Amino acid sequence: MCRNADRFTILSGLFFATWIFAPILSGGRDLAVFGLPLMPGTVLNFISVCALALVQVHYGQLQARRLVVAGMVTKAAIWALVLASLALPEASRIPGYDQVVGSGFRVLVAGLVARYVGDMLVDIPLLQRMKDRGLPFWLCGLVTMLAHNLVNRPIFTLIARWGSGRMGDRLLVQTLAGLILAVLLAPLVAFLNRLVFPEGAPNAVA
Repeated sequence: MCRNADRFTILSGLFFATWIFAPILSGGRDLAVFGLPLMPGTVLNFISVCALALVQVHYGQLQARRLVVAGMVTKAAIWALVLASLALPEASRIPGYDQVVGSGFRVLVAGLVARYVGDMLVDIPLLQRMKDRGLPFWLCGLVTMLAHNLVNRPIFTLIARWGSGRMGDRLLVQTLAGLILAVLLAPLVAFLNRLVFPEGAPNAVA
């Protein structure tokens, strides 16, 4: 079994990787969840939520909040470099490069706002309240993912896709697909929690 520090590093890396790469996959072809379309990036977002929940349960909400802040700073730094690339002479030679970067920046802002509200103001406080009441982890994980989907998805869609056609219909369908995905992922996350942390949560703090 991995040492405690190794497990924290793995969970932190999983959180960063899935959150940072989620917007890249969001532009690809939708997945089908019981016939409902779902952006691939949403799956990675759910995985990052699960990783963050495991960190909070076993290492405390302070560590979870630090991860969220570090993730936001990392994404902002990456996009600062991308925006700086617009000043390079080569950028003007690539057709549509500025439009792609501009739309990507809008997605970045949408993701940062949605994740800050979803993680810092909803997910972490909600999970901490359920944890303090001694609720089982599978229930905590399920409720957290459901709440994240209901809060994060509308905020992200309204900012990133404002003005696009049929935005309301897409938002409704994506939210329903996300709710189904959350229910499907909850047992898997609970199993992974027992597998990786068979001794429970001796390091959990308030």
